[in-house]
Parts: sequence; C-alpha cells; structure tokens
Amino acid sequence: MPRVSLKHEDAMMGGFGVQEGYFEVTKSVCAVHQFPPNSKTGKQSDPFTAIRWSLTKLNEDWTVADESEQAVLPIRLSTLDKMRPGNLNNPDDMDEEPEDLGNEVDTEGNSIYGEDGAKVSGNWGAMEESLRKCGFRANVIERSYLPDFVGMKFHLKTVDAGSYKDKNTGEEKKATNLVCDQIHTFPYESKGKAKAGAKGKAAAKSAAAPAEESNDDAKGALLEVLSDPDDGFKKVVKSGAEIKRSMFQVQLQLMLTRKKVDKGIVPAIMTLVKSDDDLVALAEESGLFAVDAEAGTITFS
Repeated sequence: MPRVSLKHEDAMMGGFGVQEGYFEVTKSVCAVHQFPPNSKTGKQSDPFTAIRWSLTKLNEDWTVADESEQAVLPIRLSTLDKMRPGNLNNPDDMDEEPEDLGNEVDTEGNSIYGEDGAKVSGNWGAMEESLRKCGFRANVIERSYLPDFVGMKFHLKTVDAGSYKDKNTGEEKKATNLVCDQIHTFPYESKGKAKAGAKGKAAAKSAAAPAEESNDDAKGALLEVLSDPDDGFKKVVKSGAEIKRSMFQVQLQLMLTRKKVDKGIVPAIMTLVKSDDDLVALAEESGLFAVDAEAGTITFS
C-alpha cells in the first residue's frame, strides 16, 4: 500500500484534548493508542491509530524544566481498519511501501500503513498545518517518517474547534485542537549540521557563500518586519517598552506568518534572533532595539 499522506490538505479535520506549554519531542512513532477507562463511568473508548510523541517539558527559555516532567501526546490519525503502524527500512525511498505491523494496543512503527484510499481523519490535519505555518519543511513531513520529528522544540496552544455531542451523555461539548504556534528548534537543522561536519572542510567552504547569502536575506526580512511603521513591531510595541525575548520570539513568529514572509527563510530568521551575538550585532547595526542578554529582555527604541 502507498504511504499515508501527512499533509493537512489530505486530511479530514478533527479535535483533541488540551495540553499547552513548551516541549521537546524525544520520541515519535505511529502507535495503536487507547485511553484508560473513564474514571466516572468505567467505559473505555476503542483503540485508534495515532502519531504518539513523547515530550519533555521545557522552560520559557527552552531549557529542560525538570528531567522528570514527561508527557505523552497521542495525535489521532484514523481508525484501525483504515490505518495501522507501519515500518520503513529506507525512508528516503518514496516508492517503498510500509510494512503493516498490526493492530495490537501499543504497537509502534516508524511510519504509517494505510489501506487503499485511506486518509487521516483525526487531529493531525490541524497540527501539521500549524507546523508548516511555523516554518517546518513540507518535504520532511511528506516523508511520513515519524523519527523526523525527534529533537523538535516547540510551543503548543489550544484553539477552539467547534463543538460535538458526547456519545455517552448526549451533552453538547466544546471541542479544541492542540496546535503549534512557535518552533524554536527544527529537528533536521541539528541533524544536518552533524552530517555537514562529517564531510570535512571542503564541503563547509563550498557551503559558506550560500549560508552568508541566506543570513543576509534573513537580516533584511527581519529588519523590514521590525521597522514597518504600519504593520510591524513599531505598531504594536511602544518606544521604550521592554519585553521578554521568549515573548518577542512568539510574537515575531506570528507576525512572520501574518505578513506571509517566505517560509523558506523563516527558520533562518528565528535562528538569528535566538543567537545572543547575532541579535546584539543586529541591534547595534539597526538602532531599532537594545538587547540585555543576561536579563533575557529586549527594549525597543
């Protein structure tokens, strides 16, 4: 069977539970997931196919809050008759068909096995769309290889997703979607750096010019957003106002999305503002703001 598409355009939308905060993905699999029985009624819902992320809780500055603060986030994909965990031996070969690993609860796979014509019908559509809006590469998502998400540091928020009728009580309840509104670390960036280092000095030298060009483009786009008097930070942040760098990064990510800045350059912009040296240099060069790296604050001129 062909690989199941993880693109939100190919999914049927749905809603899922509430959990917000800063996290790092430490494990990413496709799994047969089943929630425990309801504590009040004793009833247990059927197992389903999900993307299951193991998460480590982070502080607002993206450091680990506490090694013991772990969470598991199941993101519903489909019913078991249509999709199940799959295994890929060569994820780079887009013609390889995943092996069907079965439907036993807690079965895990590195990809997704889908029956002919199967489409994601759960909550992944909303999550994937939000990841792409935050700059996650579409070509990585299209591989449908779950370990590609390991190492991602991101912020999750809940958004309204309409309402639904409780099957047990018949009550109308509010539905929510859990989505990403900021990515601090793209997992493929760190993996790419490791591979580049193994190629030696010649490869690094040949890549230097494009990297410098990309950095200049990122600086230019960032300064345009910061200095735009009609639709930029000058409009929303008063002169002399001091804000936390973490909040600055969140607001910048949202502004880049709203202003439809080229998604290909967004990761370079976010990398730029996360570097103390680069951000201080940019502040001195532009005169638009001042950075207190020790206090973790930015003051706009």
